[in-house]
Amino acid sequence: MARSVATAPGRDVTDNARLLAVRGDGDGRSPLTAVFDAKYTYTFWRPVTAIRNGDLDGNDATVAEPGWTPFIDHAHAPEYPCAHCIVSSALGAVLVAEIGAGPAPKLSSTSSTAGGAVRTWTSVSDFTQEVALARILDGVHYRNSDRSRRGDGKKIGELAYRNCPRRRADGGAWTNLRPNPLHVESRLLRDRHGRYPTSPAIPQACGGTTRRAGSYTLLQSFHR
Repeated sequence: MARSVATAPGRDVTDNARLLAVRGDGDGRSPLTAVFDAKYTYTFWRPVTAIRNGDLDGNDATVAEPGWTPFIDHAHAPEYPCAHCIVSSALGAVLVAEIGAGPAPKLSSTSSTAGGAVRTWTSVSDFTQEVALARILDGVHYRNSDRSRRGDGKKIGELAYRNCPRRRADGGAWTNLRPNPLHVESRLLRDRHGRYPTSPAIPQACGGTTRRAGSYTLLQSFHR
């Protein structure tokens, strides 16, 4: 995706070095650390666990489907929040900031694990929406996990772009040479006191139960 912008006409090696550096910071270690910190705070079950245990959620309207499986394998980690949704939104925010008001190039991504298949998008928003929808249709996430947290990815990408050094318009020395606050890790997923916000509303049919822990709510899962 970043290469689609980097190979656009009129760019030079310095522009592209900064773009790739920001991309690596915006959708790399920092947001993933934050995501997994949040996952193991909320510890909410994935659809495969909820569906297979539909008879244990206290809702008479649901039944268990012990043989149900998602379309793809998923990481052995709690469901909420959606890592792909946050990371792709962070990348999307970086690309939107880099492209600015100019025309967007055709965006594409090549999959080495799918025989070199190439997927293209006409806009950054199409890309981020498709990533989120794919996680839902593949059966590994709930829609709420995308809707409630995709904005965090956007904030992370914008923060990375704002704080990465950039060349002055007159060609002088680089500006904004200061430590990148992204390395505060998960601050964008917490409130100003360093605590996680109250957990999202989880349908009772999903089997979520809650207990108070300090000033935020931990979701207790039934991983089986």
